Amino acid sequence: MTEPQRNTPTEKALVFDVQGSPLLGILHAPASAPRTGIVMIAAGGPQYHVGCCRQLLTWARQFADAGIAVLRFDYRGMGDSGGPFRGFEHIDEDLRAAIDLLVEQQPGIEEVVLWGGCNAASSILMYAWRDPRVRRIITLNPWAHTEATEARIQVKYYYLQRLREKSFWLKLLSGRLNPLKAASSLLGAVRKARGDNDSAPTPNDDAATQAWPEEADFVEKMRIGLQRFDGEMLLLLSGQSLMGREFDETVAASKAWQKTVAESRITRRELPEAGHTFSTHEAQRAAFAAANEWLRTHS
Repeated sequence: MTEPQRNTPTEKALVFDVQGSPLLGILHAPASAPRTGIVMIAAGGPQYHVGCCRQLLTWARQFADAGIAVLRFDYRGMGDSGGPFRGFEHIDEDLRAAIDLLVEQQPGIEEVVLWGGCNAASSILMYAWRDPRVRRIITLNPWAHTEATEARIQVKYYYLQRLREKSFWLKLLSGRLNPLKAASSLLGAVRKARGDNDSAPTPNDDAATQAWPEEADFVEKMRIGLQRFDGEMLLLLSGQSLMGREFDETVAASKAWQKTVAESRITRRELPEAGHTFSTHEAQRAAFAAANEWLRTHS
């Protein structure tokens, strides 16, 4: 007797091994055999495969309902996975094993999409070019933090805003604010803001080169990885995310970054009302709608 055809997605927990450490993943399989599969990566910090405000779980179920398979997982040292915590810069083997598991469980998949926000997005940008199975990536507010970008954000969105506020001037005129201390703080931020420049040598970006340039920090590795990646990218930026603004500051301060993100294979979508973690239902719906539309129109 043949089994009745299921008409709803299924979910199951899977444990897989990476260099002797057990990793936990949750597979969301759609009702019909999918052609596209997404690997969702939890951002670092106190998060795991459910995601902050349960957004990874919500998005995974929505994509499965739309006919796309999803595997969300914890890399080593995160959430319910074992092994030592390695940090977002060192999870290539974890990503590769998660993709292996997804295509093993869903053998009809023809393309793999990587999905991640904050430093998970940074991991994706450094990894995707290394794996030919990855044809598209979706990054949400990539983490590109440096002291200089943080200082520029402070100058633009804190100090300049404070100068427009009546409460600031009342505090200053009443003597409750030390003008010398305030000026010193502002000048310190301005000095830090001038710290980044384009003086670093241009690396050899041959896609066959496996090693990063010795002088490259993780932000430069993100740029080089994106330049080497020959697939398509959707960049989702939240209007209420300081990390999203820092990413824009990184691009604005670097001609190399500007050239890279200007390529036609990179699509940018801004979600003005969303916060960094997409904590509201409205923000989660907006992110899913933008990503699902992009996946459909670019398939």
